Parts: sequence; C-alpha cells; structure tokens
Amino acid sequence: MLKNFYQNSFTLIELLLVVGILALMAGMSMPALRTYQASFEVNSLGRDLAVDLRYAQQKSVTEQVNHAVVFDDADTYSIVKKGTPDEIIETKNLSSGIDFYEVNFSGDYAEFNSCGAAKESGNVVIKDNTGKTLTIEVRPSGFIRVID
Repeated sequence: MLKNFYQNSFTLIELLLVVGILALMAGMSMPALRTYQASFEVNSLGRDLAVDLRYAQQKSVTEQVNHAVVFDDADTYSIVKKGTPDEIIETKNLSSGIDFYEVNFSGDYAEFNSCGAAKESGNVVIKDNTGKTLTIEVRPSGFIRVID
C-alpha cells in the first residue's frame, strides 16, 4: 500500500520545477498587467466624471436651478449649484498621474438648465502618463457620452 502511494506522488524536484515555471510566467506578465491597470484607471475615472455630469444634470431638473461641473485646474473639478453666490456641492480630485488634457467649454464648466439641456456643447479629455486618453462629450440636448 505504501509503495503504491510513493509511485503515484510527485518528487520535490518536480514540485519545485512547476513552482519555478509559474513564478517565471507571473514575472513576465507583470508589465502587461501594469499597462492594463493604468488603462483601467482612466476608464474608471472617465465613467465617474460622466456620472457626475449626469448628477449635475439631474439636480438641475429636480431643483429647477442650473447646476454645473466646473473644471478648476489640471486635476480637480466641482459640482456647483448656480446662484448668487454659487454653492459648491462636491469637489473631486483626479487620481495621481491623470490630468485634464483638454476642456472644451467656454469658461471651463459644463452647465445644465432646468430642462436638463446643456448651456453649450463641449467635451473633456482626460489623459494619463502612458498617453491613454478618454473623451467625455456633452451635447446641447444634455446627452453625455464617453468615447474611448
């Protein structure tokens, strides 16, 4: 019985060889995973920004007061209730290594009226340090679209 057990088992050398091959494969795949992670962060942040634009749009419709998303500098934006004075609802920072590449709205903000329409059309392009970009487009009708 014991002899049969040893004939069907792996030796220590075979086990170490398999573990070594797995470690080698994991080491070779790390650069690809890092690139994928950076791409994932840009996509995630772009979708979050689109959600915040839609949130400002919904607040405009439900409260019947214009709301805007104001792009403050290279890595910050705020959701603002327009009025006298403007009221900042929320401020968000972009992840490190990701910046606003282009903001194509006059005044650097996207404003929505009480019907949910945008004051003007425009887009925002975010970019990471690897060069991956993502565009969020706002149309005059209020339609918001993420473009890879």
